[in-house]
Amino acid sequence: MAVVLKRFEHWLRKIKETLGCSFKGQPATTAIFVTWTDWDISTCLWDECRRKKLPLPGDMLNRIDLKAIFQQWLGSHKVGRKWRGGLKDALNLVGLHFEGRQHRGIDDAKNTARLLSHLLSKNVLNLATS
Repeated sequence: MAVVLKRFEHWLRKIKETLGCSFKGQPATTAIFVTWTDWDISTCLWDECRRKKLPLPGDMLNRIDLKAIFQQWLGSHKVGRKWRGGLKDALNLVGLHFEGRQHRGIDDAKNTARLLSHLLSKNVLNLATS
């Protein structure tokens, strides 16, 4: 796992240099991880790093849980019960279809990005103030 985390950090450093962004600093050039639920990072990755005495990559400490934001937004439109759907359900609610296979990492990531893009385009979410 140490090798994978080192490779990830190296890859991420190259991306940040290419895009001219950082995970800290001015909003115009700041990047942040966006996940659909925080479980993979806050539970799985965090526990595995702790068990192996490895540091969690610092850039992953700040992140946005898009499901939590979506639930808040939806709750402001549907009074009463808390929505408990998944990523596919969220996409369907905004008129998009899930592409690929559910729970396949790359497909979930791409669909999360599609939902994020849609919510940003509709001014449902403003990452500069989130």
